[in-house]
Order: sequence, then structure tokens, then C-alpha cells
Amino acid sequence: MNQKMHHSLVCCLLMALLSISTGCFKKPAIENKISLSSPETTQLNGEEIAALKKIKEMNFDEAQRVLVYQKQRGKDLLVVALLEKLIALSPDHETMEIFLRELADLRFKLNAFEEAEMLYEQYAMLYPGSKDIDFIEYRVIQSLAGQLPDARRDQTRRKTLLEKADAYIERFGENNQFSDTLKKLVQKERLILFESEAQHAAFYLQKYVYSERLSTLVAAQKRLLFVHDKLLPSLVDTLSKEKYAHILNTLSVIKEPDFSSKTAEQKLEILQQATDLLLLAAEELMPDLNTSSFSNVFKRIF
Repeated sequence: MNQKMHHSLVCCLLMALLSISTGCFKKPAIENKISLSSPETTQLNGEEIAALKKIKEMNFDEAQRVLVYQKQRGKDLLVVALLEKLIALSPDHETMEIFLRELADLRFKLNAFEEAEMLYEQYAMLYPGSKDIDFIEYRVIQSLAGQLPDARRDQTRRKTLLEKADAYIERFGENNQFSDTLKKLVQKERLILFESEAQHAAFYLQKYVYSERLSTLVAAQKRLLFVHDKLLPSLVDTLSKEKYAHILNTLSVIKEPDFSSKTAEQKLEILQQATDLLLLAAEELMPDLNTSSFSNVFKRIF
């Protein structure tokens, strides 16, 4: 793919991405024929151009001068809109890289983590050979971390963060400047996910007590199997050897083929024991989280 075709593809991708923001990409097709500068504004500074034109009316040269002016004024939201405009009008792939990186960094600074995540992801895809690619991928994970829910809500983003962090360390190595920070983040988020899965398993078992619907037992079993397969191995050095072995043995029973042939009462007893062990372990590992109430309620019910 030659440079011109590649630049066209890049613009299409970024137009789709950035259209969710200010809408300054909604322009007539004739705009592609506009020159990068206009004779009537060549001698004007950024302040004068900003007074005369809306951002959507500016050409590349005008938007650049207004960008400098708005940066000096500290008008971050206007800077965002101008960077989006400059990305759309960039004459080549290299020029666009500068503005895309700046826009991603500014979105991150403004705590617009969802937009920052998408922009960093786009940057990593379009410029995989960047000398800062490890920092860009690190920023993707940081942006995800800024969007994480509490332990009682859907944990899809937290699971994605853990997957990306593991992939990062595998790709860039243990000695990368950001790896130690990521390891600490991963350990913390794994514990939160561990606690969350235990809470959800307890919730489904409580529902079974009142409804006797087998589907709630299945839902609890899936949560516990996820803990067994994805989370428990990382806690081998965190829990005592005896507690780890006890939890592992209890969860392993749920994975055995003959578990499905047990009666509902037998399944409930095993799932209850496993869930209570996880709740108690979560309370011990993360005493600052309110897991004790879940554990005590669970004990009272059964």
C-alpha cells in the first residue's frame, strides 16, 4: 500500500472515531479541494482568525495558528476541537501522527478516559513502529483503569484490563520501565475481581434459596469456575499454603465430571462451601473492602 492510499485509510478510520466528539468532520466533499492556506488570512494571527471564523470553516494553516493561540489561553476544549480538525486536514501520515498523539494525551489529561483509550488504541494501530509504543500501550491500560466499575457491577472492563496488562508484560518484558507499576495494578485489580466473583456467586446462591431455580446454581458455578481457572493461580503466593490448598480442593470438586450428576441439594452445599471460602479469603486479602457483610449474610442464610 503506497503512502497516499495509506493516508486515505487512516483518515477514514479517524473520521469514524472522532465524529463522536464535536462533529467537526461533518464537512462537504468539496473541502478536500481547499488549499492549506487562504491568501486573505495569511497575515492574520490566531486571535484574529478565531474572531473571524468558526473551527469548521478554517483551513489547515488557520487551524494551526488558532491552536497555538488557544493553547496559550488554556482553552482545552477548544484545543480538542482544533486538534480533531487538524487530524482531518493533515496533508500526510507523519503530520497527522503529531496531532493524534497530542489529542490522545489531552483527552487523558481531561480524564476523558473512554475517548483517550480509543485514541491511544488508534495510535498504536497506525504507528506500531513509534519509539514510544510501550508508553502508548501503557496509556491504553491506564485509560481502562480510569473507567473501572466497583466490585458489584459488570466486570468486563476489569477483565479486559487484566488481559491487556498481561499481554503488555509478555510483549515488553519484566524490565520495561512501566512493568512494575502494571504488576501492582494487576495484583490490585485481580483481588477486586476475585472479591466481585465471590459476591456474585453468593448472590446467585441466595436467589436459589428463594426461587429454587437451577439456572441460579449454574450461574454461581460459572463464577466459581472463572475464579478457579483465571484468578486463583495468581494468589498462590498471597494466601497461606493451607488456605490456598483448601480453596483449590473445594473449587476442583466443581470441575469434576460427576458434579453435574449430583442433586440440587448436593450442588448447593458444595457451591456454598466454595463461595464462603472465597468471601472469607477476600475479606482477609482486602480488609478495606466491605466483604464481611456479604460473608455474614451468607452464613446466616445457610
